[in-house]
Amino acid sequence: MQAQQSRKFYKKLLSTFLVISIIPSLFIGVISSILMEKILKDRLISESAKTTDSAMMSIDLLMEKYGDTLEEFCRDELIRQVLLSGEGDKSLSQKVYEKMYSTLSLLHPSGDIHIIGADSDFNLSLRDLPDIYDLKRNQNWGSFRLANSSSGAIVYPTLFTSSGQTEMIASVIKTIRDGEDCIGYVAFDVPLEAVRSQVIGTNDLLPINFTLMTDNYYLLFNDIGLPAQTQFINWMHRSETQERGYLIEKEGQRNMLYTFQPSSGYKFILIGGLNIDLIAGNLSIVSYLLAATALIAIVICIMVSFIVSRHINLPLQKIVHAMQLMESGDFDQRAEIIDNDEFGYLASQFNDMCGKIKELFQKDHEKQELLRIAEVKNLHSQINPHFLYNTLDSIKWLAKINHEQEIYTMVKNLSYMLKNSIHVSREFVTIRESLSSLEAYIAIQQIRFADKFVIRTEIAENIMDYMIPTLILQPLVENAMIHGLEPKPGKGTLMIRGFVEQGRLIFQIQDDGIGMEETELMALTDSLSDRDGTEHIGLKNVSQRIKLYYGDAYGVKVESMPGRGSTVTLTFPFMEDLEE
Repeated sequence: MQAQQSRKFYKKLLSTFLVISIIPSLFIGVISSILMEKILKDRLISESAKTTDSAMMSIDLLMEKYGDTLEEFCRDELIRQVLLSGEGDKSLSQKVYEKMYSTLSLLHPSGDIHIIGADSDFNLSLRDLPDIYDLKRNQNWGSFRLANSSSGAIVYPTLFTSSGQTEMIASVIKTIRDGEDCIGYVAFDVPLEAVRSQVIGTNDLLPINFTLMTDNYYLLFNDIGLPAQTQFINWMHRSETQERGYLIEKEGQRNMLYTFQPSSGYKFILIGGLNIDLIAGNLSIVSYLLAATALIAIVICIMVSFIVSRHINLPLQKIVHAMQLMESGDFDQRAEIIDNDEFGYLASQFNDMCGKIKELFQKDHEKQELLRIAEVKNLHSQINPHFLYNTLDSIKWLAKINHEQEIYTMVKNLSYMLKNSIHVSREFVTIRESLSSLEAYIAIQQIRFADKFVIRTEIAENIMDYMIPTLILQPLVENAMIHGLEPKPGKGTLMIRGFVEQGRLIFQIQDDGIGMEETELMALTDSLSDRDGTEHIGLKNVSQRIKLYYGDAYGVKVESMPGRGSTVTLTFPFMEDLEE
């Protein structure tokens, strides 16, 4: 029978080793392949987005350069003079031409500069004036309309061809005014070649192509080859390009990654297109290497599992046999120590454990007997409070019968306070419950100090069911009565307030008693942080309990002036949805 159990355990042990070695190897191989693919895809998305952002930034900087250069060009008084004088002053026009050539040298040589008079009869251009600057036909739309509505240079994206067959991608134009009157326009043509050179310089790491369009999908150039019709892109995802982002779309046999970035200051949207398969194709080689590594690891794991299982089985079975004997009640049984290794140590510890368990059983029997005796004593101790309640109840009704109203009131409230102090085992009670106990205490004190003080309470109704530590208010009210109001000549007032302010629950116990001198108040404040002191026990207890429950940001604050009274302020955190 024992041999059969040993063989059964050996099979389980071997199966376990095989499972915990083969499955992790397969799991690691699969997860590694998935993670590598995900990391590669995330890296491609990140790098493609960075490239697109960088290309868009280069275009923005190029347009900003054209705009700043145009502003600087228009600040020259020669421009205003030539627009006012027209073609009449040839020497002035020559000077303007020289300035136009020198300005163009700062930009791109394929571009052009135009000065257009408001009457459309006068214009200066380094080359011919394109049709888009035909003022008679286009004055109220396109670049002229935007320029008339702005005081500075504006960038108007549009695709047109100059007289030199140079493709232009945008017009940077500014209205020139004499006072409030428009006297003409100055326009810089931005060549497509200049924009392409900015974009090409940003994609050295990835084989990424770009498509540039306006924010109303007017196509400026389309190196990706997105679907378009009559110079407008009709790509199904074009609306998603209005904000920075990316998407992956399967096109035939390839997976395309598109990243898009709108211009931060101009009406451009740049789309980057990357064929993921061109880069991810090398991933299959890595996958084959991972599969081969996992297979070798599985073979090694199988061999090691057989060896380790055989080595563990024999000594462990010796220990199991000893445990079975001990389970039957034979605590004198000891395991055989075969080798001086971990299993030998385990057998030795098992033998020690057997001796200790025997000793513990004996001690546990003694503890059970002591527990039975303690339970009997506890049942006896419950009789005494009930006897006291019944006695107080008898005194209360005897006083009621004999019309001793003050004695009746004191005994009734004392009984109520005694029951609360004994039966309330919770650390926290509601403010409503705390005030009920406090009212019983005040009723007793008002009989003791007849007409000595008036009690007023202002407690917000919305905090009545909020939980606070038990017996937290009574010590402070007691201090105010005994140390503040009792020594005061005449009648005093004790005010108890409770409210919420700036996320904190605040209680104030304020009396108009004799108050304290500054030195006495300082000594009282210092004693609140002295855990070992024997003075002001009640106030110190309240302060330390609040800090233990809620932290040093909350606690007790005492304010007092001689002859004016004292105010004790308690602060707690307040959360409306706090549950018991």
